[in-house]
Amino acid sequence: MVVKDSTRQQETLIVTEKKALSNLRTNTDHAILLADKGGTRVVLDTVDYNQKIGTLLQDLLHIRLAKGPTQTVERKTTHVRVLLNKSYD
Repeated sequence: MVVKDSTRQQETLIVTEKKALSNLRTNTDHAILLADKGGTRVVLDTVDYNQKIGTLLQDLLHIRLAKGPTQTVERKTTHVRVLLNKSYD
């Protein structure tokens, strides 16, 4: 179920919309999350969501790195920039 994330102000919601939103927020059987794209919210069954997250985290492609790759990438990028600057001088 997808719930559009409206840009309208909270006070413009009609009474039934306010009640529905309140019920969704207090219901622990469902998780309300931001969608990856489109500015919408997604309502998911909590059990299904937890199972999906567990499956993703148990995947062997997700491993803990001993060291983050950021410094290596920054060093290589800086090296390429230096080489490019020398070629234009």
